[in-house]
Amino acid sequence: MATMRAAVVREHGGYDKVRVERIPRPELEAPDEAIVRVAACALNRLDLFARRGLTGPGVRGVHLPSITGVDVAGEVDEVGSAVENVAPGDRVVIYPSLSCGVCEACERGEQTMCRRYRIFGEDTDGGLAEYCRIPARNLERLPESVSFVDAAAVPVAATTTWRMLKVAGLKPTDRVLVLGAGGGVGSAAVQLAHACGAVVFAVTRGQMRVDALRRLGAQRVIDRAREAFEAVVASETDGRGVDIIINPVGGNTWRSAIKSLAMGGRMAICGATIGDTPELSIREIYQSHRQILGAPMGNRADFREVLDLLYRGAFKPAVHAVLPLEEIAEAHRLLEEGEAFGKVVIGVSEAG
Repeated sequence: MATMRAAVVREHGGYDKVRVERIPRPELEAPDEAIVRVAACALNRLDLFARRGLTGPGVRGVHLPSITGVDVAGEVDEVGSAVENVAPGDRVVIYPSLSCGVCEACERGEQTMCRRYRIFGEDTDGGLAEYCRIPARNLERLPESVSFVDAAAVPVAATTTWRMLKVAGLKPTDRVLVLGAGGGVGSAAVQLAHACGAVVFAVTRGQMRVDALRRLGAQRVIDRAREAFEAVVASETDGRGVDIIINPVGGNTWRSAIKSLAMGGRMAICGATIGDTPELSIREIYQSHRQILGAPMGNRADFREVLDLLYRGAFKPAVHAVLPLEEIAEAHRLLEEGEAFGKVVIGVSEAG
Protein backbone atom coordinates (compact mmCIF):
# COMPACT_ATOMS: atom_id res chain seq x y z
CA MET A 1 0.00 0.00 0.00
CA ALA A 2 1.31 3.43 -0.98
CA THR A 3 1.84 5.79 1.93
CA MET A 4 2.37 9.53 2.41
CA ARG A 5 3.31 12.08 5.05
CA ALA A 6 0.44 13.94 6.69
CA ALA A 7 -0.19 16.21 9.69
CA VAL A 8 -2.65 14.25 11.83
CA VAL A 9 -4.68 15.29 14.88
CA ARG A 10 -5.62 12.22 16.93
CA GLU A 11 -6.63 13.98 20.14
CA HIS A 12 -7.49 17.54 21.08
CA GLY A 13 -5.06 19.75 22.90
CA GLY A 14 -1.94 21.85 22.46
CA TYR A 15 0.52 22.23 19.62
CA ASP A 16 1.96 18.79 20.28
CA LYS A 17 -1.33 17.19 19.26
CA VAL A 18 -0.72 17.79 15.56
CA ARG A 19 1.99 15.41 14.40
CA VAL A 20 3.45 14.35 11.08
CA GLU A 21 2.84 10.66 10.44
CA ARG A 22 3.09 8.27 7.54
CA ILE A 23 -0.38 7.04 6.60
CA PRO A 24 -2.03 5.37 3.57
CA ARG A 25 -2.25 7.58 0.51
CA PRO A 26 -5.84 8.35 -0.62
CA GLU A 27 -7.26 6.51 -3.62
CA LEU A 28 -10.00 7.45 -6.05
CA GLU A 29 -13.42 6.38 -4.82
CA ALA A 30 -15.66 7.87 -7.53
CA PRO A 31 -15.27 8.55 -11.26
CA ASP A 32 -15.61 12.34 -10.77
CA GLU A 33 -12.74 12.64 -8.30
CA ALA A 34 -9.11 13.66 -8.59
CA ILE A 35 -6.00 13.03 -6.53
CA VAL A 36 -3.90 16.17 -6.06
CA ARG A 37 -0.27 16.17 -5.08
CA VAL A 38 -0.17 19.02 -2.58
CA ALA A 39 2.51 21.63 -3.08
CA ALA A 40 1.31 24.23 -0.56
CA CYS A 41 -1.44 24.47 2.04
CA ALA A 42 -2.25 27.61 4.05
CA LEU A 43 -3.52 27.50 7.61
CA ASN A 44 -6.76 29.02 8.86
CA ARG A 45 -8.43 29.38 12.23
CA LEU A 46 -10.39 26.21 11.61
CA ASP A 47 -7.13 24.22 11.70
CA LEU A 48 -6.58 25.56 15.21
CA PHE A 49 -10.19 24.93 16.23
CA ALA A 50 -9.96 21.31 15.06
CA ARG A 51 -6.80 20.72 17.06
CA ARG A 52 -8.18 22.40 20.18
CA GLY A 53 -11.58 20.72 19.94
CA LEU A 54 -13.50 23.99 19.97
CA THR A 55 -17.24 23.60 20.51
CA GLY A 56 -20.19 25.96 20.59
CA PRO A 57 -22.92 27.48 18.42
CA GLY A 58 -21.97 27.43 14.74
CA VAL A 59 -18.80 25.40 15.33
CA ARG A 60 -18.59 22.38 13.07
CA GLY A 61 -17.73 19.14 14.84
CA VAL A 62 -14.49 17.42 13.88
CA HIS A 63 -14.14 13.65 13.83
CA LEU A 64 -10.80 12.31 14.97
CA PRO A 65 -8.34 11.41 13.65
CA SER A 66 -8.36 14.48 11.43
CA ILE A 67 -6.20 15.82 8.62
CA THR A 68 -7.13 19.47 8.18
CA GLY A 69 -5.99 21.93 5.53
CA VAL A 70 -8.53 23.85 3.46
CA ASP A 71 -6.37 26.11 1.27
CA VAL A 72 -4.58 23.88 -1.21
CA ALA A 73 -2.56 24.33 -4.39
CA GLY A 74 -0.71 21.58 -6.19
CA GLU A 75 -0.59 19.31 -9.20
CA VAL A 76 -3.15 16.79 -10.42
CA ASP A 77 -1.75 13.30 -9.95
CA GLU A 78 -4.66 11.12 -11.00
CA VAL A 79 -8.25 11.56 -12.22
CA GLY A 80 -11.36 9.42 -12.36
CA SER A 81 -12.86 8.12 -15.58
CA ALA A 82 -15.56 10.84 -15.73
CA VAL A 83 -13.23 13.81 -15.22
CA GLU A 84 -12.81 16.15 -18.19
CA ASN A 85 -11.89 19.55 -16.75
CA VAL A 86 -8.37 18.63 -15.56
CA ALA A 87 -5.70 16.06 -16.37
CA PRO A 88 -2.65 14.64 -14.62
CA GLY A 89 0.13 17.20 -14.51
CA ASP A 90 -2.16 20.24 -14.41
CA ARG A 91 -1.34 22.90 -11.84
CA VAL A 92 -4.46 23.61 -9.78
CA VAL A 93 -5.91 25.39 -6.76
CA ILE A 94 -8.86 24.00 -4.80
CA TYR A 95 -12.19 25.73 -4.20
CA PRO A 96 -12.94 24.26 -0.76
CA SER A 97 -16.75 24.54 -0.64
CA LEU A 98 -18.42 21.17 -1.24
CA SER A 99 -22.08 21.26 -2.29
CA CYS A 100 -24.68 19.06 -3.94
CA GLY A 101 -24.80 21.04 -7.18
CA VAL A 102 -28.53 20.46 -7.77
CA CYS A 103 -30.48 22.24 -5.00
CA GLU A 104 -32.05 25.69 -5.35
CA ALA A 105 -29.06 27.43 -3.75
CA CYS A 106 -26.56 25.61 -5.95
CA GLU A 107 -28.63 26.40 -9.04
CA ARG A 108 -28.33 30.07 -8.09
CA GLY A 109 -24.57 29.67 -7.79
CA GLU A 110 -24.62 30.02 -4.00
CA GLN A 111 -22.68 26.92 -3.07
CA THR A 112 -22.18 27.91 0.57
CA MET A 113 -25.96 28.15 1.07
CA CYS A 114 -26.47 24.51 0.05
CA ARG A 115 -28.21 22.48 2.75
CA ARG A 116 -25.61 19.76 2.20
CA TYR A 117 -22.74 22.24 2.32
CA ARG A 118 -19.46 20.89 3.63
CA ILE A 119 -15.94 22.25 3.77
CA PHE A 120 -12.99 20.39 2.31
CA GLY A 121 -10.37 20.00 5.01
CA GLU A 122 -12.88 20.37 7.83
CA ASP A 123 -15.67 17.91 7.04
CA THR A 124 -13.26 15.76 5.01
CA ASP A 125 -9.57 15.01 5.11
CA GLY A 126 -7.73 18.02 3.76
CA GLY A 127 -4.48 19.23 2.28
CA LEU A 128 -1.97 19.06 5.12
CA ALA A 129 -0.63 15.93 3.49
CA GLU A 130 1.36 14.99 0.43
CA TYR A 131 -1.82 13.96 -1.44
CA CYS A 132 -5.52 14.71 -1.12
CA ARG A 133 -8.73 13.53 -2.77
CA ILE A 134 -11.25 16.09 -4.05
CA PRO A 135 -14.15 16.23 -6.52
CA ALA A 136 -12.52 17.38 -9.74
CA ARG A 137 -15.20 20.04 -10.24
CA ASN A 138 -13.65 21.89 -7.27
CA LEU A 139 -10.36 22.41 -9.12
CA GLU A 140 -9.33 25.58 -10.92
CA ARG A 141 -6.33 25.64 -13.25
CA LEU A 142 -3.34 27.61 -12.05
CA PRO A 143 -1.10 29.43 -14.57
CA GLU A 144 2.66 28.98 -14.43
CA SER A 145 3.05 32.65 -13.56
CA VAL A 146 1.44 32.17 -10.13
CA SER A 147 3.28 30.38 -7.34
CA PHE A 148 1.69 27.55 -5.39
CA VAL A 149 2.29 29.52 -2.18
CA ASP A 150 0.38 32.58 -3.40
CA ALA A 151 -2.43 30.43 -4.75
CA ALA A 152 -2.76 28.53 -1.47
CA ALA A 153 -3.06 31.81 0.43
CA VAL A 154 -6.22 32.81 -1.49
CA PRO A 155 -9.18 30.38 -1.21
CA VAL A 156 -10.63 30.99 2.26
CA ALA A 157 -9.38 34.40 3.38
CA ALA A 158 -9.38 36.36 0.14
CA THR A 159 -12.58 34.81 -1.20
CA THR A 160 -14.38 35.49 2.08
CA THR A 161 -13.05 39.05 2.10
CA TRP A 162 -14.16 39.69 -1.46
CA ARG A 163 -17.63 38.39 -0.63
CA MET A 164 -17.81 40.65 2.44
CA LEU A 165 -16.91 43.72 0.41
CA LYS A 166 -19.47 42.79 -2.24
CA VAL A 167 -22.37 42.18 0.16
CA ALA A 168 -21.49 45.45 1.92
CA GLY A 169 -21.82 47.24 -1.43
CA LEU A 170 -18.31 48.70 -1.56
CA LYS A 171 -17.96 51.88 -3.64
CA PRO A 172 -14.78 53.85 -4.46
CA THR A 173 -16.04 56.76 -2.34
CA ASP A 174 -16.46 54.64 0.81
CA ARG A 175 -14.52 54.78 4.03
CA VAL A 176 -13.73 51.25 5.22
CA LEU A 177 -12.60 50.17 8.69
CA VAL A 178 -10.84 46.79 8.84
CA LEU A 179 -10.57 45.08 12.23
CA GLY A 180 -8.01 42.32 12.77
CA ALA A 181 -6.14 43.79 9.83
CA GLY A 182 -3.00 41.75 10.46
CA GLY A 183 -4.74 38.43 9.74
CA GLY A 184 -5.47 36.68 6.47
CA VAL A 185 -8.94 38.19 6.00
CA GLY A 186 -7.91 41.59 7.35
CA SER A 187 -4.80 42.02 5.23
CA ALA A 188 -6.73 40.94 2.13
CA ALA A 189 -9.50 43.41 2.98
CA VAL A 190 -7.02 46.28 3.20
CA GLN A 191 -5.56 45.44 -0.21
CA LEU A 192 -8.84 44.80 -1.98
CA ALA A 193 -10.66 47.83 -0.55
CA HIS A 194 -7.69 50.06 -1.37
CA ALA A 195 -7.54 48.66 -4.91
CA CYS A 196 -11.21 49.59 -5.35
CA GLY A 197 -10.45 53.19 -4.38
CA ALA A 198 -11.77 53.24 -0.81
CA VAL A 199 -10.17 55.11 2.09
CA VAL A 200 -9.01 52.39 4.48
CA PHE A 201 -8.67 52.52 8.26
CA ALA A 202 -6.89 49.40 9.58
CA VAL A 203 -6.77 48.20 13.20
CA THR A 204 -3.88 46.03 14.36
CA ARG A 205 -1.27 45.77 17.09
CA GLY A 206 2.49 46.31 16.92
CA GLN A 207 4.79 48.44 14.79
CA MET A 208 5.66 45.63 12.38
CA ARG A 209 2.01 45.22 11.39
CA VAL A 210 1.44 48.97 11.31
CA ASP A 211 4.26 49.38 8.79
CA ALA A 212 3.13 46.39 6.74
CA LEU A 213 -0.45 47.64 6.51
CA ARG A 214 0.69 51.04 5.32
CA ARG A 215 2.58 49.30 2.53
CA LEU A 216 -0.60 47.40 1.60
CA GLY A 217 -2.51 50.65 1.15
CA ALA A 218 -4.14 51.55 4.47
CA GLN A 219 -4.31 55.34 4.72
CA ARG A 220 -4.71 55.27 8.52
CA VAL A 221 -3.39 52.41 10.65
CA ILE A 222 -4.58 52.30 14.26
CA ASP A 223 -2.38 50.47 16.77
CA ARG A 224 -4.95 49.23 19.27
CA ALA A 225 -2.27 49.10 21.97
CA ARG A 226 -2.06 52.90 21.79
CA GLU A 227 -5.35 54.18 20.37
CA ALA A 228 -9.05 53.33 20.53
CA PHE A 229 -10.34 52.90 16.99
CA GLU A 230 -13.75 54.35 17.84
CA ALA A 231 -12.16 57.64 18.93
CA VAL A 232 -9.84 57.77 15.91
CA VAL A 233 -12.68 57.15 13.45
CA ALA A 234 -14.88 59.78 15.11
CA SER A 235 -12.06 62.33 15.07
CA GLU A 236 -10.88 61.74 11.52
CA THR A 237 -14.33 61.58 9.93
CA ASP A 238 -15.66 64.62 11.83
CA GLY A 239 -18.08 62.37 13.69
CA ARG A 240 -19.59 60.92 10.50
CA GLY A 241 -18.18 57.41 10.84
CA VAL A 242 -17.23 54.85 8.21
CA ASP A 243 -19.43 53.33 5.53
CA ILE A 244 -18.22 49.74 5.86
CA ILE A 245 -16.58 47.69 8.59
CA ILE A 246 -14.90 44.36 7.89
CA ASN A 247 -14.98 42.42 11.16
CA PRO A 248 -13.51 38.91 11.29
CA VAL A 249 -12.75 39.00 15.02
CA GLY A 250 -16.03 39.56 16.90
CA GLY A 251 -15.86 39.67 20.67
CA ASN A 252 -15.59 43.02 22.41
CA THR A 253 -15.10 44.93 19.14
CA TRP A 254 -18.77 44.95 18.23
CA ARG A 255 -20.10 47.82 20.35
CA SER A 256 -17.34 50.22 19.29
CA ALA A 257 -17.59 49.02 15.71
CA ILE A 258 -21.31 49.64 15.45
CA LYS A 259 -20.89 53.11 16.96
CA SER A 260 -18.19 53.79 14.34
CA LEU A 261 -20.60 53.21 11.46
CA ALA A 262 -22.05 56.16 9.61
CA MET A 263 -25.79 56.55 9.13
CA GLY A 264 -26.75 53.60 6.90
CA GLY A 265 -23.34 51.96 7.38
CA ARG A 266 -22.77 48.21 7.03
CA MET A 267 -20.67 45.82 9.10
CA ALA A 268 -19.75 42.56 7.34
CA ILE A 269 -18.81 39.70 9.65
CA CYS A 270 -17.16 36.34 9.01
CA GLY A 271 -15.66 35.22 12.31
CA ALA A 272 -15.54 35.33 16.08
CA THR A 273 -11.91 34.65 16.82
CA ILE A 274 -11.88 36.65 20.07
CA GLY A 275 -15.43 35.88 21.17
CA ASP A 276 -18.87 34.78 20.02
CA THR A 277 -21.09 36.75 22.45
CA PRO A 278 -20.55 40.46 21.79
CA GLU A 279 -22.11 43.34 23.65
CA LEU A 280 -24.35 45.45 21.43
CA SER A 281 -27.18 47.95 21.49
CA ILE A 282 -30.09 47.11 19.23
CA ARG A 283 -31.11 50.78 19.14
CA GLU A 284 -27.67 51.84 17.90
CA ILE A 285 -28.25 49.57 14.91
CA TYR A 286 -31.78 50.28 13.73
CA GLN A 287 -32.08 53.92 14.74
CA SER A 288 -29.15 54.77 12.45
CA HIS A 289 -30.22 52.47 9.60
CA ARG A 290 -27.13 50.33 10.13
CA GLN A 291 -26.82 46.76 8.89
CA ILE A 292 -24.92 43.66 10.01
CA LEU A 293 -24.20 41.25 7.15
CA GLY A 294 -22.94 37.68 7.48
CA ALA A 295 -20.52 36.35 4.87
CA PRO A 296 -18.93 33.03 5.90
CA MET A 297 -17.35 32.21 2.52
CA GLY A 298 -17.65 33.36 -1.07
CA ASN A 299 -19.30 31.35 -3.83
CA ARG A 300 -17.54 29.94 -6.88
CA ALA A 301 -17.97 33.16 -8.84
CA ASP A 302 -16.39 35.14 -5.99
CA PHE A 303 -13.49 32.68 -5.92
CA ARG A 304 -12.91 33.02 -9.64
CA GLU A 305 -13.01 36.81 -9.43
CA VAL A 306 -10.31 36.81 -6.74
CA LEU A 307 -8.24 34.34 -8.75
CA ASP A 308 -8.51 36.67 -11.74
CA LEU A 309 -7.16 39.52 -9.61
CA LEU A 310 -4.32 37.25 -8.49
CA TYR A 311 -3.54 36.10 -12.02
CA ARG A 312 -3.49 39.69 -13.34
CA GLY A 313 -1.18 40.82 -10.55
CA ALA A 314 -3.83 43.14 -9.09
CA PHE A 315 -3.78 41.29 -5.77
CA LYS A 316 -1.00 39.46 -3.94
CA PRO A 317 -1.80 37.85 -0.58
CA ALA A 318 0.32 38.72 2.43
CA VAL A 319 2.33 35.64 3.44
CA HIS A 320 4.11 35.74 6.78
CA ALA A 321 6.04 32.48 6.49
CA VAL A 322 6.37 29.29 4.48
CA LEU A 323 7.26 26.35 6.71
CA PRO A 324 7.84 22.66 5.92
CA LEU A 325 5.24 20.10 6.96
CA GLU A 326 7.50 18.93 9.78
CA GLU A 327 7.09 22.37 11.41
CA ILE A 328 3.28 22.22 11.47
CA ALA A 329 3.20 22.71 15.26
CA GLU A 330 5.22 25.92 14.91
CA ALA A 331 2.84 27.09 12.18
CA HIS A 332 -0.09 26.56 14.57
CA ARG A 333 1.76 28.51 17.24
CA LEU A 334 2.50 31.48 14.98
CA LEU A 335 -1.15 31.77 14.04
CA GLU A 336 -2.64 31.09 17.47
CA GLU A 337 -0.34 33.46 19.36
CA GLY A 338 -0.86 36.29 16.88
CA GLU A 339 2.73 36.48 15.69
CA ALA A 340 1.92 36.17 12.00
CA PHE A 341 1.05 38.95 9.59
CA GLY A 342 -1.18 37.56 6.86
CA LYS A 343 -1.06 33.87 6.01
CA VAL A 344 1.12 31.04 7.26
CA VAL A 345 1.67 28.49 4.50
CA ILE A 346 2.98 24.95 4.68
CA GLY A 347 5.19 23.86 1.81
CA VAL A 348 4.29 20.19 1.50
CA SER A 349 5.94 18.77 -1.63
CA GLU A 350 7.97 19.72 -4.68
CA ALA A 351 5.03 19.47 -7.08
CA GLY A 352 5.34 21.53 -10.23
